[in-house]
Amino acid sequence: MSKAKYRPKNKAPKSVASVLERTLGAYRLDKKLEQYAAFPDWPEIVGQEIAAVAIPEKIIRGKTLVVRVQDAVWAQELSMMKKDILERIFEYGSGALIEDIRFATGSPSNFEK
Repeated sequence: MSKAKYRPKNKAPKSVASVLERTLGAYRLDKKLEQYAAFPDWPEIVGQEIAAVAIPEKIIRGKTLVVRVQDAVWAQELSMMKKDILERIFEYGSGALIEDIRFATGSPSNFEK
């Protein structure tokens, strides 16, 4: 049986949120987490039609979002919409640190057939 560690009575327990915030900051992950915040909300940001053919994949060079697109036609179309998509991301309040988008063609398993 292990003994409980002694904690002085004058120290109140810390909230999970404060511990998590401090830990993320210590490992410099707080900004990375903010950048990736747009990923779960992608369909709401760009709409269902675009979300069905384009999936956010990663962030490179700290501020460039790489979006995996179903084919070259969609990549070209979305390239012309880049400014609008960046504005939507900023207005949505998620991933506001993203300054550029690159569209890469490919076939992730998440694309609907």
